[in-house]
Amino acid sequence: MTKEMRFGYETVVVPVMAFSALAFGSVGGLGGGIYVRMLIIVMGFDAKSSVPISKCESVVLGCQNFVFMNIYKDIIFAI
Repeated sequence: MTKEMRFGYETVVVPVMAFSALAFGSVGGLGGGIYVRMLIIVMGFDAKSSVPISKCESVVLGCQNFVFMNIYKDIIFAI
């Protein structure tokens, strides 16, 4: 049996908070600590599921930042 998805303030607030937390966390070197707390407090997840989600999001955001920062740079091949 699946649970019905409800739309409330979490639908708007959580993506904005998640983006801000991950951006500031990666800039400040905090990692996913802010994101874990946001998942637990706002979304109501337990710690066992919040930590892997945070790790995955931190890796994805780090890769995304790397690609976006280096996509327009010239590639110099060393021979």
